[in-house]
Amino acid sequence: MIAHRSSAYAACLMMLTLAAPGRAQAENRIPNVTPAAWTSASAPDRALLRQEGALNEKCRDGSGDDPATQRACSARDQAVQTLKARGWHFGTPDQIEADKQWTHP
Repeated sequence: MIAHRSSAYAACLMMLTLAAPGRAQAENRIPNVTPAAWTSASAPDRALLRQEGALNEKCRDGSGDDPATQRACSARDQAVQTLKARGWHFGTPDQIEADKQWTHP
């Protein structure tokens, strides 16, 4: 019984070790991008997706009358337009905002 547990434990460790690179890649993914889209995204697109996410947080968390918030919202809107021009889509029309994620065909 102990030998069986030991070999099962070793098999689990091997599986975790083999899965680690993918897990690390997924951990670097930002939450509003589908895993498949993130994996296939180019480095410039990943940078722009990160920037859009950070600017979106500043825009949504900031005060509407603060010039820094207004700049963040404008920069976010420009990032969104650039992503769309590169073929990215943010969710579908029938989704609520909280469920939307960036996808790329």
